[in-house]
Amino acid sequence: MTALIKKINENSSYGDSGFSIKIEQLNFIKSICFELNSSDLYRKLGITCYIHSSDYDCADMCFERFISPNLNDYTDEEFNILLEGSNANNQVYDRRKSRIDEFSVLNKVQEKYPHIVISKYTNLPIDRISILLGDKS
Repeated sequence: MTALIKKINENSSYGDSGFSIKIEQLNFIKSICFELNSSDLYRKLGITCYIHSSDYDCADMCFERFISPNLNDYTDEEFNILLEGSNANNQVYDRRKSRIDEFSVLNKVQEKYPHIVISKYTNLPIDRISILLGDKS
């Protein structure tokens, strides 16, 4: 699992040239991770795939498969990696669904880890969070 995460990080792109994890493979990986009590590796794999998405469709799919189902489980370190990577990849932050998806991420971050400073992630919809929270970010 760690080797797969490393390969995606080194390649800096997920979903291009046919390199992606099929749903059957994903379910197998997930079951092994949870069976071995290593759900953190599964979450890290999902974050890695998402933040290295090669196009909008891939980012949409990764958010749906990996990010959204795990929002309640991320640690503050995982959220930091997710936010840094999302803010750095225009295929993630510039897509049509980003305003809604990233808002749910930022909202969860502020709910669980208010010490994380979100204002530095200027490509994410921090303006909507600031309004919602009365500019506490």
